[in-house]
Amino acid sequence: HLDSTERHEGMVAAIAFESVVKLVAFVAVGAWITWGLYDGLGDIFARVAGTLPENGRAVYIYHAAGTRALGFYEQERTNARVAGYGVKTVCRDSYRRRDANNELETYSTYFEQISETKTPPTCQSELRKAKLS
Repeated sequence: HLDSTERHEGMVAAIAFESVVKLVAFVAVGAWITWGLYDGLGDIFARVAGTLPENGRAVYIYHAAGTRALGFYEQERTNARVAGYGVKTVCRDSYRRRDANNELETYSTYFEQISETKTPPTCQSELRKAKLS
């Protein structure tokens, strides 16, 4: 017999603990792959560029969790650059998160740090334009 008012604090605690363990495991594996197998994000991007044909492109999409903010980034392989690749920001929304004082602060991703595009359009405006055409 099921009772919707029945409480299972132990079961809730076990599921929460399992979720935390999985989160820590995924972050540890991601960190090990990024900095253990490779020399960080820059090395990974360089290796991706190395697999692209000359003037080939890779597209990355970033979604800020819990928001509608998006970012589209294009990586192009070219021998004209020192690193062998360049990153351009196709469009980017404002990424915001809450700080320790619960205030909204704007942040940037690794893509913005290495992007050649200084003032990209917002993705929301680009999507609106695409819907109208």
